[in-house]
Amino acid sequence: MFKSQTGVFWHASLANRWSIFTRPVVPSKSECQIIKKYILNKKKENLRILVLGSTPEFRDLTHELKAEVTCIDISLEMLQGLVGLMKQKYRTSQETWVKSSWLTMPLAKNYYDFVLGDLVICNVPPKFQPNFLINIKDVLKLGGYFITRQMTEVKDKFGGGKVMTDKWVKYKKLNKLQINYLCWDFFMAFSSSEKEIFSTDRMTQGLKRIISKTKDKKLKKKIENILKICRQTYPPGKIWWLYSFKKTEKLLKRFFKISDIKHGTDHPYVFNCPIYFLRK
Repeated sequence: MFKSQTGVFWHASLANRWSIFTRPVVPSKSECQIIKKYILNKKKENLRILVLGSTPEFRDLTHELKAEVTCIDISLEMLQGLVGLMKQKYRTSQETWVKSSWLTMPLAKNYYDFVLGDLVICNVPPKFQPNFLINIKDVLKLGGYFITRQMTEVKDKFGGGKVMTDKWVKYKKLNKLQINYLCWDFFMAFSSSEKEIFSTDRMTQGLKRIISKTKDKKLKKKIENILKICRQTYPPGKIWWLYSFKKTEKLLKRFFKISDIKHGTDHPYVFNCPIYFLRK
């Protein structure tokens, strides 16, 4: 959606990597079920749902609900590229695809019952966040809901880079789920509370500092392997914006009523990616 520090659109590399992502990087089964149940409790028929981006899990969810589905992404290639990861891929012909930035959003106002977005606010630079949230509010019907999983800062739950390094060097081999947990741990460990960001470059630099201070050759090699895994999973130049719970809710309350906050149950990081149910 926005250019990275390297000048390359993040989504171009993201589309190629999505198949290696698992919870908590993408919505988990329990998180999707929570959202689905909430929607059905509000409205069961003639649903109009807007999906921000190309998230396969959310697109599947909307088709399970037999909704009228619109997906808005800066890249049609991204929308097409992630079809193969959907369970309901045969229904994508029923989707309306809109190529647009979320900051312009050329869509009908007061049209959608629900807008779904996964970790979307943290992808939008702070100066654009008010405009982004106004656009979402505009396309929602009165009484409609913006449902979003939001990454929040809870640094005291993670510890620093050394704590995470000590945790992960014990593993001889990692499966796909563990790789996602590892990357999440190091992103959070090297986040900046002062700057309210975490980034691929901060993670890389943090691990390099630990490597440079490590004397034991065997241990150093293990940490170098961790760095290699992180760099293979996430290319350089990407920044996300990370707020405390308090600041997150202060921002959201400027534009919506927080009707509910729920958490998934099937991964260790549900505490720092709550699901917000925001009513217009």
